[in-house]
Amino acid sequence: MRSLMIIVITVLVVNFLAMMGFAGWLLGTDRVDRERLVAAVDLFRPTLAEEAAQDEAAAEAESDAQKVVDHNAYLASVSEGPLTINDRLRANAMANEMATQRVHKLQREIDDLKSHLDRVKGELKEQKLALDDERRKFRANVDREVKLRQDESFLNAVKMYEQLKPRQAKQLFQTMLDEVEAIRGQANAAESPRQRKTLDDQAEAKMTELIDYLATMQKRKSAAILREFKAPEEISQAQQLIDALRRRGDDIDPAENGKETASNRAA
Repeated sequence: MRSLMIIVITVLVVNFLAMMGFAGWLLGTDRVDRERLVAAVDLFRPTLAEEAAQDEAAAEAESDAQKVVDHNAYLASVSEGPLTINDRLRANAMANEMATQRVHKLQREIDDLKSHLDRVKGELKEQKLALDDERRKFRANVDREVKLRQDESFLNAVKMYEQLKPRQAKQLFQTMLDEVEAIRGQANAAESPRQRKTLDDQAEAKMTELIDYLATMQKRKSAAILREFKAPEEISQAQQLIDALRRRGDDIDPAENGKETASNRAA
């Protein structure tokens, strides 16, 4: 019996020392102060039953307060007396007007979206038509060039232009350009659309023939001829020919080819 008492006392002393050590550690590491101790004591002061009763009382108070607010709102709504039939009709009319305005706004937004969609569809259709036209022209140019490469009379004409001096060949091409401008002038003065289209087609065919000659010739020969367009009114014509050649995939730079020819002569 005495041994049991010694063991119990020893356990109590050890627990007391451990609690004192833990309290000292809390105080020494600045983890607890007077306010925290008071808060800890207050936390365990009420029982669970008392805490449940306090929560229930708070819920009832909140419910009573909401009832008071609802009652005051009701009193405010009926303070001017009951609504007459006209008042109700006016309120319904205002509600219907607001609903109608919302419907109209939604309809305008739908119409705007449809218009935007139609505009995008139109642009896509125009782009597709333009692309199809470019493909058609490209295939037509390829087919024409293949035929020209096999046309002996055309190749003889190209050889003739290559054998001429650049200034002489330029004069011949200048004559063809003048003919193109003259036909275009007749087209602009034509009264009927049919006649205007016929003349435009003739001018386009004449211009295409000229471009075919330049594109088939040796590049240095074509560049030498284009360099002969020196007068101010001729420079724009030369640029027109260069742009037409580039659209066909023939990039001819008269100045660059002139440098190459000079370097070849020097070599």
